[in-house]
Amino acid sequence: MNKAEALHILENVSNASRLMEGPNSLRLMLRYILEMQPVSTKVIASYTGIPLPVIASARRELEKSGLLIRNSGMEISDQGLNLIKALGISCTPITTILRRPYMLTKEIEVMKDDLQELVNGRPKHNQLLDQSHATIETTLKRVNYMLANDAIEGRDILILGDDDLTSIGIALVAHTFELKVNSINIIDIDGRILKFIEEQISGFKLNVNMFECDVFKNVPENLLNSCDVFITDPPYTLEGFKLFVATSLQLLRKEIGMMGFISFPYGPPALLQLTNQFLVEMGLGIRELIPAFNKYIGADIHGSTTNMIKCTKTNNSFVMPAIDFNHIYTNSRH
Repeated sequence: MNKAEALHILENVSNASRLMEGPNSLRLMLRYILEMQPVSTKVIASYTGIPLPVIASARRELEKSGLLIRNSGMEISDQGLNLIKALGISCTPITTILRRPYMLTKEIEVMKDDLQELVNGRPKHNQLLDQSHATIETTLKRVNYMLANDAIEGRDILILGDDDLTSIGIALVAHTFELKVNSINIIDIDGRILKFIEEQISGFKLNVNMFECDVFKNVPENLLNSCDVFITDPPYTLEGFKLFVATSLQLLRKEIGMMGFISFPYGPPALLQLTNQFLVEMGLGIRELIPAFNKYIGADIHGSTTNMIKCTKTNNSFVMPAIDFNHIYTNSRH
């Protein structure tokens, strides 16, 4: 079974079970079953956040399609295992990572020193671009969280702005656990960062693409509608938030369920209202907001922390919003 066939099967099961969350939710459901089998529908509903009746309906269709069997709970069949492999998902259980998404698991925590060694000598942060380095633990927590949310294995990942070197964290974890990542695509205006990342991960043999790009002006055309997941830590202004989220959406595939991970502080209540409203207008549903998830070296104005916002695409429409390019960065850009 190849990836196209696997996706076609999930699309058919999604349609048959009238799954409004789309095929991506089936993929996540299968991942959790793989990690915890045999497992009940109630447990899977609690971990995925999908209502129990919807899980039960999807289970019936997955059984009809030969992907699941029932044996003291749901289990993956041989055919289901082939489908999971075709999607690029590892069949080696990493259970604690999936069950502890908000903190470092012991498997990843031991990699702190390795990551620290890789990021030593990183370029100095540029305050004019609102750069401030995330801590080593934060970078690994992001990878842990993305992995737990099915956002790494078999995925085409977009990283818009990577002075935090999240790409190096993903590369290190993927290499250590022998995880398959379709591609990591990094866009940054700062060529120093891209050069540094390229040097540090050259030995990991991953499909990593670098784009030195000013998204004020354009985005790489060959990346349009090509990514499954985006992660970004935009400038801490409304206009910066809008620009980075809208640009990321341009590069996501036009499918419901594609994911985004945004690091952003609370700010004043008016800013919180406007950023939430903007996400809704852009067709993104907030699935989770984790306070103080990210910690930084510096960035004292926000207590050296920002929240993690996990969102998913709820529709396929997109219209580029009006953006005031003079007020992207906190220092303003003229």
